[in-house]
Amino acid sequence: MVGVDLPFDEPQSPDLVLQNDGERTPLELVEEIEGALYPNIVEHPIDNTDYWNLYYQNKLCPTSPSPFARYVSTLVEPGRTLAELGCGNGRDAL
Repeated sequence: MVGVDLPFDEPQSPDLVLQNDGERTPLELVEEIEGALYPNIVEHPIDNTDYWNLYYQNKLCPTSPSPFARYVSTLVEPGRTLAELGCGNGRDAL
């Protein structure tokens, strides 16, 4: 796994760095990520649906694979099984 038993290049200027000494819950970390990356997201899920529908309708999301996905694809042997988690709109699906 990249970052665990495979080396990786640490980002030079990350968009977000989470400070966590193990005391914060996953939910607290997710809320920090959402607040930093999606400041316009609202609290009520019904409103989130409208937000994301507009996001994809207006084609605001990138469709080409991210640099990380391109790198990971070089590590995956063709024909092997890969679990896809958190690929969002699928741009990083292999």
